[in-house]
Amino acid sequence: MRLAFLHFDLCGGPWEKNRDNLLRGIGAAAAQGADWVLTPEMALQGYHMATGGAPYTLAADDSEALRPFRQAARDYGVVIFFSCGSTEKDIPHNSCLIIDRAGDIIGRHHKIKVLAWPTENWAVAGDTAENLRPVTVDGVKTGLLICADAYFDEYGAGLGKHEPDLVVLPVAWPPHGCGGPPENAWRRCSIATRAPVAVANQTGNSGMDCREAESAIVSGTDVVCTYAGPEAVLFYDYTVDSPLPEKFVVCPWEGEIK
Repeated sequence: MRLAFLHFDLCGGPWEKNRDNLLRGIGAAAAQGADWVLTPEMALQGYHMATGGAPYTLAADDSEALRPFRQAARDYGVVIFFSCGSTEKDIPHNSCLIIDRAGDIIGRHHKIKVLAWPTENWAVAGDTAENLRPVTVDGVKTGLLICADAYFDEYGAGLGKHEPDLVVLPVAWPPHGCGGPPENAWRRCSIATRAPVAVANQTGNSGMDCREAESAIVSGTDVVCTYAGPEAVLFYDYTVDSPLPEKFVVCPWEGEIK
């Protein structure tokens, strides 16, 4: 199964720019054989609100903001792990939605550890028990956490009780501050869940400095592979219960794969 990580400059928004770049990235990833496309935390809107940016649109299941991504999943035949500010029952959340190849939302995670920072003080925390249930996608029991959720061992342990095969972790996590090197939290998360963790991070220096932020595959105490640098689509060929490849296939991105 080929995973594609959209390691893009998204934090600064605005959401219309992010939308267009993500849609191009999904199409390019599919053309290179991706089965799943993973996006970083708040990929649609970024954290434009933290820089005094223009108003942004939260994505409801049937909203115009989400519709092109549901259509892209159908058109390209991919599963999209779509990270965005969303609403469910009119409640705002920092979310990751799983969109299947029919364009249906088959799972979602609302970030549990919402921080009282300008970047997300608009969001309501997800219910702990409800948001620690894996979703089976293409036969892979897949757990979801978002960024700071991975720092707190109790969330990893709660997810681990369900024995996921893989954990998808969208983040906006620079390598400095925020409780120490993020790899330490990702290792703890993998140990607690007893599953590899696919970290979908981002780059850029608009809103927050993510120029050296790493996307990664982490398994137990091992950081199997990482990428930090300019915008790129990262491909990773993953099979449950098989040895993990030790590197990403890195395709530089300038609005298209280079």
